[in-house]
Amino acid sequence: MQLKEAKTAFELGAVGGFRAIRGVVAKGWSLHIIGKQVGHEWSLQTAQGELRLFASLDTLIGVAESISGRQFDGSDLWVLK
Repeated sequence: MQLKEAKTAFELGAVGGFRAIRGVVAKGWSLHIIGKQVGHEWSLQTAQGELRLFASLDTLIGVAESISGRQFDGSDLWVLK
């Protein structure tokens, strides 16, 4: 899912949360968008369809905030290391 699609999904009420996952092989963090329906989860991708990786967790949080249109508090993002 690309950024524009993620924003649209959030505006339509289809997003239930966000998950940050640290890459094991690839260095960086990936952002996963959790759907409100069970089993729906998408990773944020580049325009080329590749997994979008973030060098820092702060940058990832900034993008997630731009998707949701609000600042996060501690309960908005699940972080998996």
